[in-house]
Amino acid sequence: MHRYTAEDVRLLRKTLKITQERAARLLGISNNTWIRWERGEFECDQEAVNLLRNLAENLCPEPCYDSRSAKKIDWPDFARHLRACNECKRMIQYFAMLAKQ
Repeated sequence: MHRYTAEDVRLLRKTLKITQERAARLLGISNNTWIRWERGEFECDQEAVNLLRNLAENLCPEPCYDSRSAKKIDWPDFARHLRACNECKRMIQYFAMLAKQ
């Protein structure tokens, strides 16, 4: 995965045409954290920034193979599955960000 720098974070936000506050809210982090990411004071959360990249490119992350191959979704089972599956968790986080827009 690409390692995002402070400049990458700033350019991504500008590409999305959102404020620092809006970017922070989309990711569920404090505004101060976002500002520190853009200044390079803190290393950014690579997964979170990758989700913003997906949003900018209008690309939904793929769920895992097991979820894609299921014929029917058993919601209680899927909820348990999410606890351990980062691929599916990323997809759900992407949809949550879309809902916040």
